[in-house]
Amino acid sequence: MNKISNYDELILHKKKLETDLEHYKNVFNEELQAVKQKLEPISNVVSFFTPPKNPSQNNLLLQAGTNLGIELFVRQKLLSKAGWFTKLVVPFILKKVSSRALEKVQEIRK
Repeated sequence: MNKISNYDELILHKKKLETDLEHYKNVFNEELQAVKQKLEPISNVVSFFTPPKNPSQNNLLLQAGTNLGIELFVRQKLLSKAGWFTKLVVPFILKKVSSRALEKVQEIRK
């Protein structure tokens, strides 16, 4: 950095620093947006598996019924000869998908 010897040079240096600051803010925001876009699939998966904030009582009864049906029919009948991992994962995924479908139906009805 050169020595600043008068007021005009000080003003020029200040403006240069302000433009540099704006440039770095823009670069930072662009990189932040790129990171957000890369993490969007992960946040979608996480939001899919998080339970709703305030499920209604009717929705809870429907979910309990579908979960019981999935347990009895899928795990014990369809997957009776499958491996332990398949018996664990497939009903879990089906329960999550069915609960999301029931939530969407409840939202449409309202």
